[in-house]
Amino acid sequence: MKLNLLSDLIRIFYPDLCIECKIPLLEQERYLCVNCLHQLPQLPLTDFRNNVITQSFYGKVTIQLGYSLLIYRRMGIVKNIIQELKYKGNESIG
Repeated sequence: MKLNLLSDLIRIFYPDLCIECKIPLLEQERYLCVNCLHQLPQLPLTDFRNNVITQSFYGKVTIQLGYSLLIYRRMGIVKNIIQELKYKGNESIG
């Protein structure tokens, strides 16, 4: 009980923020708010042999299967997630 009270008090003064829009996260949210989570650009792939991923490697290296869950854009949520993982050492986001 005391631990919950202390952690709640800390969250009031130092709230966890969404890594994209910087608004305070709700208690059940981690890293991204619900709004940003729903804006993640997903890449719907059904054929793992012949798709945009495998075609991007054509003539460079031989790969048989390719898959990506999200679309990477230079200015976007996915870039911020990767930077959080790669440069800030936040391994739990991966």
